[in-house]
Amino acid sequence: MLFAATTQQTIALIVSQISAQRGATLLAALPDAVRPEVVRRLATLAPVARETLADVAAGLDELF
Repeated sequence: MLFAATTQQTIALIVSQISAQRGATLLAALPDAVRPEVVRRLATLAPVARETLADVAAGLDELF
């Protein structure tokens, strides 16, 4: 899976930034063991600064 190397917090951040339909598809594709923690983190995610989003995007670009 593409997101195997990313943390659950990062996956939650990504889901928060994409459309609801794409987010639902991504969540459905996660392993059952990972999905509940990603959903919990998504539900409790605080607002994220644009600079942080840019840093995460750059890190993912390097990783993938």
